[in-house]
Amino acid sequence: MASCSCSSSLALPELRFLSPKAASRYHLSLSKQSLYRSFLYKNYPRCNLGRRIRVAAGKQDGSVVVEEKREPEFIKGLNDFEVNGNGSASRSDSVGSVNGGVNGYANGSLVKYVNGNGNGGVAVEVVGQVEEEEKLNKEIERKKKVEEIGKEDAWFKKSGQEKVEDQVPPFPSETAVSIVEEELGAPLDDVFERFDVEPIAAASLGQVHRARLKGEEVVVKVQRPGLKDLFDIDLKNLRVIAEYLQKIDPKSDGAKRDWVAIYDECASVLYQEIDYTQEAANAELFASNFKDMDYVKVPTIFWEYTTPQILTMEYVPGIKINRIQSLDELGVDRKRLGRYAVESYLEQILSHGFFHADPHPGNIAVDDVNGGRLIFYDFGMMGSISPNIREGLLEAFYGIYEKDADKVLQAMVQMGVLVPTGDTTAVRRTAQFFLNSFEERLAAQRKEREITTQELGFKKPLSKEEKIEKKKQRLAAI
Repeated sequence: MASCSCSSSLALPELRFLSPKAASRYHLSLSKQSLYRSFLYKNYPRCNLGRRIRVAAGKQDGSVVVEEKREPEFIKGLNDFEVNGNGSASRSDSVGSVNGGVNGYANGSLVKYVNGNGNGGVAVEVVGQVEEEEKLNKEIERKKKVEEIGKEDAWFKKSGQEKVEDQVPPFPSETAVSIVEEELGAPLDDVFERFDVEPIAAASLGQVHRARLKGEEVVVKVQRPGLKDLFDIDLKNLRVIAEYLQKIDPKSDGAKRDWVAIYDECASVLYQEIDYTQEAANAELFASNFKDMDYVKVPTIFWEYTTPQILTMEYVPGIKINRIQSLDELGVDRKRLGRYAVESYLEQILSHGFFHADPHPGNIAVDDVNGGRLIFYDFGMMGSISPNIREGLLEAFYGIYEKDADKVLQAMVQMGVLVPTGDTTAVRRTAQFFLNSFEERLAAQRKEREITTQELGFKKPLSKEEKIEKKKQRLAAI
């Protein structure tokens, strides 16, 4: 088809409608056409989500077919185009202009094309990023739902709330801002699009602020100032105590204790906890171990904005794992979550030998992805298990299953829990008693649960005498 050399603008002459069951088609008499995503967003905001624009050039007549499942007003927008003879389409008005061709990408849209010489077939498919944006909007709505159900203000935001032992007040926001600016080497406004100066949580080692970074919601964990100096003083005193216990402990009970080694381990863990780059590395290793398991989520680390004193990571809202009513409201299967929790720790301990060592409800949350997913936070305190201990644990599990006390004791020796030369007679007798009564106690627990279920969840309160008797039974079982 020969191209027209005239410079005058021509109105689009033809609009053809198919039956309602098919997608609407609009025929434009032009040889090549590209519709910009920005034009659609600015002029037809109702049409910018979850829709595809398909432009196909005819092999012979050069016409362009636009398939759309859109509002009728889109037709009017097409008639506003002016077409010139070089195969491009343009539109200018008060809201902006659109002018494009098929020989490249248009404003970030994904364009798949085959570039011909004008005489052959030219197929142009413009698939906007609208599908990705629809997915993004759904994810935003999902997070909002989780936030609303699991909404729980920090204790220091509640009026009249009395502080309990494990709750720590936040340090001043001005101090947090100055730490962030000093660590990143730039003013806060130059780094973040938004930074909430009021923390959403506070703990003994630091506090957490929400922020927005490069279009993404993040959280910034800021360390309390002066922690290392405090650790240095306290740990020196604890070292003196550990050395004293090492000298006076007779170890006559057969236990293998090394007080100085215990101190060294604790000191190492504490110093690692105040190095946020170490925590970030722990998080990435943990995420790598669970990369093929969709029921575990670890927030993504933003390394460019992470230092030993601040940690920037993906914002992943969730509901605390112990908030039963909220989990039911979210619609997740709690039995399946319980199985996931057990499986995740068996995977951590037995498969990888690297486990989350601080699994309280503040560090494990749940969202509704895949019907219920575990979210792990705070990787400052992690545990590592050597291969010989992992093998010993497996042997201990097999020994318990087979009711073999000797195998259990041998596994304990392999793990270093028992000294091989010590007198293990009492320990063996206790282990055998435990193994013999293990199944009986499990059966009793199952029966008690069945009775409780039959009573519609209401358990009859025990009298004082019944409580004493139950306590005796428990002690006897041990």
